[in-house]
Amino acid sequence: MGLTGAKIGISSKTDVRGSDGRNPAAAVRMVQMAAEVLRVAIVGGLPQRETVATLGKMLQDFTESCDLVARFAGTGDPAGIYELSGHCSGQISKVLPGKALLLPLGWCAAAIEALPLEATIVLATLRRRRDQPCLFDLAIVTGGGVGGAGGDRTAIARYHPLRVEPANADLWSRAALVLLCVPQEKLHDGGIWFVLYRLLVCPHASLCVES
Repeated sequence: MGLTGAKIGISSKTDVRGSDGRNPAAAVRMVQMAAEVLRVAIVGGLPQRETVATLGKMLQDFTESCDLVARFAGTGDPAGIYELSGHCSGQISKVLPGKALLLPLGWCAAAIEALPLEATIVLATLRRRRDQPCLFDLAIVTGGGVGGAGGDRTAIARYHPLRVEPANADLWSRAALVLLCVPQEKLHDGGIWFVLYRLLVCPHASLCVES
């Protein structure tokens, strides 16, 4: 049985196309489908314990966030940034102490010359601290992104701290950018989400990477 939007609950009616006819939301849909497949595998294949239910709910919320991001990726619609900001603020309010929230972030490179309109997606993980529930630990995992130009090696070199291991000359990189003890009120500030989503909703030529 093939995996289709209808089979795993992913809407196929909200894809957004740019002025050149390309689909800047494709990278978001890839991440959304992967998360939904993982959710179905976890919930359907493991005993229904608290951890399984928590993972399933987290992935379900993530796929809903992906659906909203895909609607506005590359559209240049300011109302999309406002709606995404409200969505993120609402999701943060629901996170219980010790639990985590996954959100898709990224940027969208405008179509110039031979380069297509293209979105790069990274993952943000926000975890409410048990010891101080008014604080969150935030990690942004780029790891090369999904759908970005240049390939994983190029993206890692551009966005991650790098270190050469003296013993064998292996190249090490930090997979996540981590911010600890972020106050909840900062995450409810719409200005934060404006900054984080503006470059994904409004494409810009400076974000293009020539291969």
